[in-house]
Amino acid sequence: MTLTYIPTSPTSSTPEPDTSTVPLDNATIPNSALQAPTVCVYLNKYGKMGPHLDQRRIQQLPDHFGPGRASSVLQQCVQACVDSAHNQGTVFSCLKSGQGGEVISAFFDQQQHTLTLPTVSSVTYVLRFLEKLCHNLHCDPLFGSQPTQFKSGGGRIEDAKVFHWELEWSTSEGKLRLSSKEIRDSRLRYFGDEQRRDS
Repeated sequence: MTLTYIPTSPTSSTPEPDTSTVPLDNATIPNSALQAPTVCVYLNKYGKMGPHLDQRRIQQLPDHFGPGRASSVLQQCVQACVDSAHNQGTVFSCLKSGQGGEVISAFFDQQQHTLTLPTVSSVTYVLRFLEKLCHNLHCDPLFGSQPTQFKSGGGRIEDAKVFHWELEWSTSEGKLRLSSKEIRDSRLRYFGDEQRRDS
């Protein structure tokens, strides 16, 4: 007589292991989270606003924008300049349209206009963009990475400090940590010095 083995199905399914409390490692964290450029930009309310910006409106702005994503902080700073202008079209005309960035809006010529800013490639790019915008508006540098980096006359101190922020996974602590690395950029200079070199 031959015996035939017939497999039987289990009466209940085996539960999946609970992985909700398992610590993440670097391989499971997106690169965008590990290297998210974050910046805080401070506003200089005491410089010369030039012919295009309203001093009273500038005084009503917050003391700083951020900390936050570099592209978002850039948008807030540029939009603040647009909103503080005597004629929003003047600031709007200083901007070049880009792709992938945040949107700026302005009202002039009896209609609403929008423009997309360029993609932000680095924290330094934010400060360089704002520096050039202030230069085109014929006003003192309004933005900086440190609240104390402005001279009494509204200019910018040489070699301003720029920080690149990164999210890092700490295996020992089992959580994400925010760390910063100082970047020195000698291109961030006082406009008066640039004008003397160009003359």
